[in-house]
Amino acid sequence: MSDPSPGPRLPIRRARSAGGVVVRRRRGRWETLLASRRTRAGALVWGLAKGQVEEGERPEDAALREVREETGVAGRIREPLGEITYWFVWDGERVHKTVSFFLMQAAGGDTSRRDGEMEEVRWFPLDQAVRRAGFKSEREVLERARERSRRVRPSWPRRPRRRPPAPTSRCVSSPRRRGTVPAARSPCGWR
Repeated sequence: MSDPSPGPRLPIRRARSAGGVVVRRRRGRWETLLASRRTRAGALVWGLAKGQVEEGERPEDAALREVREETGVAGRIREPLGEITYWFVWDGERVHKTVSFFLMQAAGGDTSRRDGEMEEVRWFPLDQAVRRAGFKSEREVLERARERSRRVRPSWPRRPRRRPPAPTSRCVSSPRRRGTVPAARSPCGWR
């Protein structure tokens, strides 16, 4: 995007942010999480969770943190979705912001446990979210997420099966149980 001129020369500040497109599969279709916030003019706008990358923080870590804080939902990064850049004016400075986005799998959490920055957080069918997002650049990121989700196995966003916990004791309670060590050879002694 080109530098928005003319006008009085304002100081320029560069900013770096990161965010995520969190997806899940429900009833055979992809859904994604959008959050609404008020603009300075008071308009309600739906968009993606994103926020500032702190000093020394990786963009991936910032994206996970911001998604959790702003939506209440934890995510697992699956792949990068690229960057967007844009300009805006804030408190007498022209800000050139670069935002890195990541495709994330929903991994738990609850939208009621978000911070107060967002007015509402809601799951949308991915196709509807592409149309609902308030900014063109975020619609393009959602479009990339939609295209990539079409190439993914339908089972991808499901949680992996967990193995049962390993036994904490090697002692045998019954020599008749299948797969156990006979009591005479138990590591806990003779029974």
